Amino acid sequence: MKILIVSATKLEIQGLLNELTIDGALNAQWYEYAYRDHEINFLISGIGSSPTSYALTGELKDRDYDLVLNVGIAGSFHRITKIGEVLTVKQEVFSDLGVESKEGFRSVFELDLIKPDDHPFKNGRLNAPIQGYMGDALKQLRQAIGITVNTITGQMKTVESLINTYQPDIETMEGAAVFYVCLMENIPFAQIRAISNYVGERDKSKWNIPLATTNLAIEVVSILNKLK
Repeated sequence: MKILIVSATKLEIQGLLNELTIDGALNAQWYEYAYRDHEINFLISGIGSSPTSYALTGELKDRDYDLVLNVGIAGSFHRITKIGEVLTVKQEVFSDLGVESKEGFRSVFELDLIKPDDHPFKNGRLNAPIQGYMGDALKQLRQAIGITVNTITGQMKTVESLINTYQPDIETMEGAAVFYVCLMENIPFAQIRAISNYVGERDKSKWNIPLATTNLAIEVVSILNKLK
């Protein structure tokens, strides 16, 4: 299987690169690697939806892939989710795509600028066809709903608003972009995220990025071993 692993930063996949004993990829934006019966390419897309969309679209135009895996760290909205837990994302939303006014935030779908079911959206959301093509490879991971933002949420008022509006489990800055590009290009995909912190908590001393990246590496290798 030919697989593209996309991450916003090298830091997020450093544990995976170490697990696979890949040294050269640590200083490269793109790296090719053979693992078992798979041909794996790594793409460091950059942080945010726009860099990710640009980098991923260009890569998919240049090369054919059987599967795209978006891997990285994320913030959790729920304290019941433990720091370091690895999740697979079944649904994504561009949560700040809309208009803010005195009456509050209204999405592009509420404004009728985009129809909620215009391709690739379903009721204003982007869905990953997780079980259809990956079989048991993701079975061990709990499924989550993600929102994608341009600004990391740092105020509890915003946290409460996002929870009330979207009922999210996690927050990232790239997930929905990967969903959008892969759905438009009809490429099978999955998003795997390890929790490094809780959304709204800006005290970095309470974050645990090393634990998240280590656990992420273990789960991604497990997934690769199950794929055929």
